[in-house]
Amino acid sequence: MLDRAVIEFWSHGYSALGLDELLGRIGLSRASMYRTFGSKADFYAEALDRYRHTEGDKFRACLADAESSVDAVRQVFDLIIEQSLDGDRPHGCFVVAATSERTGTDDRTATQVDEQLGILYRLFETLFDYSVETGEFHPDFDTIRWAKFVVAAIQGIRVIATAQPDEATLHDIAAANITALASAAITTDATARPSAD
Repeated sequence: MLDRAVIEFWSHGYSALGLDELLGRIGLSRASMYRTFGSKADFYAEALDRYRHTEGDKFRACLADAESSVDAVRQVFDLIIEQSLDGDRPHGCFVVAATSERTGTDDRTATQVDEQLGILYRLFETLFDYSVETGEFHPDFDTIRWAKFVVAAIQGIRVIATAQPDEATLHDIAAANITALASAAITTDATARPSAD
């Protein structure tokens, strides 16, 4: 039920999707919805949390299976491109959609989005910290900035996929970001990092 709500909210947005239409699509009565979630806004928040946790688990699986940090990021990019071209799910990202529609008017959504970005930053920062410790990456590699770089690239690919779900284009974008990351990881120039400007 919650997974179906994820698809409906993601596909149609919060405001454009009436409660009766939503409940009809997922086969849930008003009484059950109110009893289980409390309100449409609470239902939306639960759906967004389900999406966040599911996607986070997929990212962590990529990192666990990879032979190196660069390979882990490559696997994450491959995953999100595959997801973006999957006709059984909406294009783009539910968190990005929530950011566009709800963060300016709903504090709970804004908090969820902020938490999700923080989780992703820490996920890749921890990965890169380990690579610095083991010698895979140069000691001067800026793990915090490059973690943010990767998260921005992930979100960028998903946004572009919404408007232009072209496999070659998405892989070109991913490859350029991988090249930048790999180059910075081995350079002896400590200034080789994403711009702070």
